[in-house]
Amino acid sequence: MLHLQPDSDMGEALKSGSLYTDILKEFWRERLLDFDLVSFWEGVGNVSTTSRTNCLSLGIDTCRIVLLIVDQIVPRESAIFGVPSDKENIVKLTADHSNLCRFDLSEKDQDNYKLVRGNIEDLYESALKKGEFITLPSSPEGNLEQRMAALRPAV
Repeated sequence: MLHLQPDSDMGEALKSGSLYTDILKEFWRERLLDFDLVSFWEGVGNVSTTSRTNCLSLGIDTCRIVLLIVDQIVPRESAIFGVPSDKENIVKLTADHSNLCRFDLSEKDQDNYKLVRGNIEDLYESALKKGEFITLPSSPEGNLEQRMAALRPAV
C-alpha cells in the first residue's frame, strides 16, 4: 500500500487542479465519450476521534468531549469523470474510503454490493447490445496485429 505525505511532491501532483491532473483530464476528455462509465464514490466520510491521550499530547488538560472529524478522502467531484449523464452513471455508495470495495453480510454492505453488481451487469448488457463483445482468437499462435486491430473501435 502506498502512503503519501500530504506535502509530498506526488501528493501535490495528484491534487485537483494541479498541472498533472489537468493534463490527464484533457487527454481523456474526448476519449471518454466512446465508453459507458460508472463512477462509484464514498458517500460516508471517514471518522476519526480524539481521545483523552490525544488531548493531553496537544496540551489540553481536560478533554471530556470526543471530537469527530468527518471528511472524504476522495470527494464526489474527484471521483467522477464529468461526462454527460448518458455516458456516466454516478453511484453513491454508503461507505467510507476504506470500505468502498468491501462487502460483508451487513445490510448496508449488501445494498452497496447490489448497486455495484447491478451497474456492472448494465455495462455488460449495454456492450452486448452495441456489438462490442468481440471474440478474439484464443490460440497463442494467433496474429497479435489482428487481435489488436479487433480491439480498436470502428471509426
